[in-house]
Amino acid sequence: MCSGDTMKVFFHTLGCKVNQYETQEMREQLKKNGYEITEDENIADIFVINSCTVTSESDRKTRQCVRHYKKKYPESTVVLTGCMPQSFPEMAEKLTEADIVLGNKNNKLLASSLDEYFGECCRVLHLEQHQSGESLVSSGISGFDERTRATLTNLLTYKETSSHERRCNKECRESAENTASGTSIRASGLFFR
Repeated sequence: MCSGDTMKVFFHTLGCKVNQYETQEMREQLKKNGYEITEDENIADIFVINSCTVTSESDRKTRQCVRHYKKKYPESTVVLTGCMPQSFPEMAEKLTEADIVLGNKNNKLLASSLDEYFGECCRVLHLEQHQSGESLVSSGISGFDERTRATLTNLLTYKETSSHERRCNKECRESAENTASGTSIRASGLFFR
């Protein structure tokens, strides 16, 4: 699908509270750029899958989700973002059902990546590794559109406390990124240091 009409976007979030927070950031970004957010996948033009990669099961669910939306809605645009493409870009690139692939570091490029995709009608890949010591704190959100157990206060505290080790111990995004950089080992779906 390559058009300039107002398009409806459906979000599917896998994983932790940080992913819920980042999904909300992307929702707000797309609203500001003229996209309509929908909770009904049957009317969506775009599917954004915010992935998790803490375990091999979460990787499997991510791949299954991407393939499901593209098979069920072949004319739709499927965006894969989140921890899986950030940590395992080669694996994400092989998921050809994803029209746009963004790592966590590039979530802020979602709207411009959609514009690029619709303008050029070709696959878009934006994958950059996080650098050691780089801040993971974002610009923030105004609130949550969906019902969620995550609260704005809890997530701001969680995101502002950028202790890499704390989040690794909680099997969050950074543990997967450490796996990609070789500082942790994945075994039987668990991370070990």
